[in-house]
Amino acid sequence: MKKLIILGIVLLFGACESETVDMSLPETNTALYKSGNTVTFPKGTKAIDVYNTVISIYSDNEYHNVAGGKWKYIKTTNTGGLVNQSWETVNFDKIKHNLTTIKTHPKNSGEEHTHTVYLYSSDSSIKEIIYKWTSFNGNTQKIELKNEPIDGDIIFIF
Repeated sequence: MKKLIILGIVLLFGACESETVDMSLPETNTALYKSGNTVTFPKGTKAIDVYNTVISIYSDNEYHNVAGGKWKYIKTTNTGGLVNQSWETVNFDKIKHNLTTIKTHPKNSGEEHTHTVYLYSSDSSIKEIIYKWTSFNGNTQKIELKNEPIDGDIIFIF
């Protein structure tokens, strides 16, 4: 009887163990965005695809000069109740990416990961594209927090 109780306890603890989930980033077909040395992200491209494509070109998180960098988006203004929309083009000459990780709970392994691509013009950041996700419950669960589509077209030459 003692052996049966011990076996039951061992099986109970074994059943409670959970596998950790895959903590890698979602994959991107970067060939959809690169043509030779030109990168084009059409409006609606998800932030993770921008990040994955940029890190496939620049593996470090340093500033990199680019040529012909343009972010083209629709600018909306409201003047006296009249809504106007027009195409706005902002040039950029540098690009950078980075990853920041913060622990979300001091007593477990939950972490929040923020993957950001920055576009710069004259050393000033003009656009941030952010993919954010978190792990929790001892790395047995993962949830995407932010992966918004870009609000315009982005093109540059590396």
